[in-house]
Amino acid sequence: MGWIDWRTLSPRAVTSLHSSFTSVKELELEWISFTLPEFFRLIDALTALEKITISSGVPFDTPRSTIDTVQISHSRLRQLVFSDPQRGWMVDIFARAIRYTSGITSVSVKTYYNSEELKACGELLATAGKNLRGLKLRVYSASSPGADSIFSQLLALPHNANLEEIHIEPVDESTIVLLLQGLKMHAKPRLSRLKLGLNGAVDLGRWTGADN
Repeated sequence: MGWIDWRTLSPRAVTSLHSSFTSVKELELEWISFTLPEFFRLIDALTALEKITISSGVPFDTPRSTIDTVQISHSRLRQLVFSDPQRGWMVDIFARAIRYTSGITSVSVKTYYNSEELKACGELLATAGKNLRGLKLRVYSASSPGADSIFSQLLALPHNANLEEIHIEPVDESTIVLLLQGLKMHAKPRLSRLKLGLNGAVDLGRWTGADN
């Protein structure tokens, strides 16, 4: 769904959207303009929805600071994709405002390396808890005071004991160390796939034994 300004739709059109797509299982939002209450009503109406992708340009005119409690519950939504790092504040809303009665099983996030965005990612992973099976995280460089400690806590993945697949990029040597420390401290017995997108500064020989 893209290029829609909710404010231009008639009540009849909105009602039609709510009632005509109850079988939709996957939804991608791109360049949609509406308020958060309207957004929650839409998600609530899509009762079969299992996966949502928040793409580029999704302006909401409700400040996220007003969303501190659960607004809706959803029985099937379990896969969350945030494909635009500039929409990182939406991660916070999905972490706090929706109760996932089936549990979040898959999270894919593109975000910037700053304390606010990383904290939101941590809150979402805490919300997902032990239900989470797959995590994909791409972190873009940015300067932010306090981000290092938050990133360290995030990589420990303390709430997600049942992860089966982890994909993180790009990573440097310090990120690898933090991740391995986190896996040692918080074991993931079901983890079967670990994929790391190394940046050019990583000494491959040190980690693969190629120098031996």
